[in-house]
Amino acid sequence: MATVSWGSSSSVRRIRTRRTSLAELFARLIKFAKSKLHSPRTRALVAVVLLFLGLECVVRVVEYGAGSTISESRSVAACKLPSGSPWRGLHVNSWGYWDSDFTTEAPEVGIRRVALLGDSSLMAGDAETNVAARLERGIDRLEVDHFALPGMGPREFTAQFSADVVRRHPEAAFVCLAMTPETENNPSARPWIEWHTLELFSSFAGPAAAHAEAGTPPLQLEEAVLDYDEFVRVRSPIIAACRHGQPAAEFDRRRGEQVAVERLAGECRSAGVRLVLVLVPGEFQLSPQLTAAYCRRQECEPAALEIDLPQRRWRAFAEHLGIPTIDLLPALRESGEVVYLTNSPQWNERGLEVVAATIGRGI
Repeated sequence: MATVSWGSSSSVRRIRTRRTSLAELFARLIKFAKSKLHSPRTRALVAVVLLFLGLECVVRVVEYGAGSTISESRSVAACKLPSGSPWRGLHVNSWGYWDSDFTTEAPEVGIRRVALLGDSSLMAGDAETNVAARLERGIDRLEVDHFALPGMGPREFTAQFSADVVRRHPEAAFVCLAMTPETENNPSARPWIEWHTLELFSSFAGPAAAHAEAGTPPLQLEEAVLDYDEFVRVRSPIIAACRHGQPAAEFDRRRGEQVAVERLAGECRSAGVRLVLVLVPGEFQLSPQLTAAYCRRQECEPAALEIDLPQRRWRAFAEHLGIPTIDLLPALRESGEVVYLTNSPQWNERGLEVVAATIGRGI
């Protein structure tokens, strides 16, 4: 008993000694910092840091009121098309979109106006066969604003809505979400911290994109024609979206997209605009042969995939937020035809027809 008692007392004494030394060390650090504050150079450095942090707070408050961050707004500006450039039978309008010119006036009485947002998949077709044109022809007294841009994602959609879409006074916004976006294009995952003040200074230093004036050469938006092997190599990483054991980067991307859509839903509610999510499948979700090729490239078994997993996740998330969804996968699958261009993630004529009819039923 005596041995145990002495051991316990010794441990207590060692802990007390350690606590005392840490307190002394902390006191010395405080004393050292106070002595340095008397230096004009140190006081100037502290003032600059405090000023920067104050500006960061102001910038973030302004961004919160605007509904988007500076970096997101710059991304949208960089994605916009050169105004006045001809593209497949129609000139890009003054706002940088592939549509007739926009104004900020409300639609005429009896005219329903909806906004269609999406990425380069909605740029398929021409002025007469793209999804927006088909919707306007198929539904009486409907006006569809074509806000699709290459390289867009959920974060950019939020900034785009706040800057442009809301000014057109639509009754609804149909946002096309790619279930399997290109991993290297516009990743939604961001670093854990972003200095928005630096983005502000960067925006002053130079424009995000130099837009061409009217009369410039035609747009060069066509993707390079790939052979089958090269297409599989480029697109195969997207199959990670259908795996339960997703890499950390894929999980972060999906979570970042969900946060962005939640913000977009809030912006739509504030503006009185109905939000509808259109779930756009990946090309391999309609082709078992392509799925097998992707799996061989990624060294995974097709049995380990759940082809409909991205759609199920987004439907559950949208239901949680009370947002209606339109899933294009069943309609494209039931068509029983090839709905994509050869070695491309873009829809062909048949795909555009099915997509427009499916979205039209939701309108």
